[in-house]
Amino acid sequence: MIKLPKLKVHKKEMADDEGILYLLYVQHEGCKLVKIGITKRPTVVDRVLEIIAGYYKSYRIFPEVYPKRHKRTTMVFKKEAILHEYYRSSKVEFDKHFGGCTEFFRIDDEERLLEVYQRVLDGEDIKVDDSEGEV
Repeated sequence: MIKLPKLKVHKKEMADDEGILYLLYVQHEGCKLVKIGITKRPTVVDRVLEIIAGYYKSYRIFPEVYPKRHKRTTMVFKKEAILHEYYRSSKVEFDKHFGGCTEFFRIDDEERLLEVYQRVLDGEDIKVDDSEGEV
């Protein structure tokens, strides 16, 4: 058995609940979708490249991807969960699986999306009134 040397990776230390909360626009079969996700990587670029590679492996084409918003924040898992819950009725399911494929949504109101994203980043607890679909 051959033993490989351990690689040293220099990463900025991050608290367990700290990360980047991002919104990506992705074109899929003529539809503009939004991926709401998080990454612990130093920048969102590495995560975007992983998503593109995973998508390519499943669909054999490269998607058009545009990072709309991304910000380092604390309580990143909670904030992502709030956004996923808020947009749960807009969730998209793919027929093929790739990394991150469960976090896509079809959201037409970009202005509202950006407002809700900022409010969540600011620590507001967003709730959906199911009868009206508003915050």
